[in-house]
Amino acid sequence: ALDTFYKYENANTVNLQELREELGMGSWAVRIAYNETFGGVVIQQQPGEGNRKHFHPDADENWVILDGEWEWWIENVGTR
Repeated sequence: ALDTFYKYENANTVNLQELREELGMGSWAVRIAYNETFGGVVIQQQPGEGNRKHFHPDADENWVILDGEWEWWIENVGTR
């Protein structure tokens, strides 16, 4: 739900296990950091789910994979 998306925003700490206990093992997203120069979202997805192709013309993007694996494309080069 939208309330949960913002519930942990800019908290001092966020525990992945606590998020999973609250939100379950299905797919979800929670914004954990946001200010004028940076945003961070914890995203849990199921096998086979993906992300729409997109880019940020005025910002960099990074990923931290905590569990499983992810395939992404950067300038038409795929990586896993």
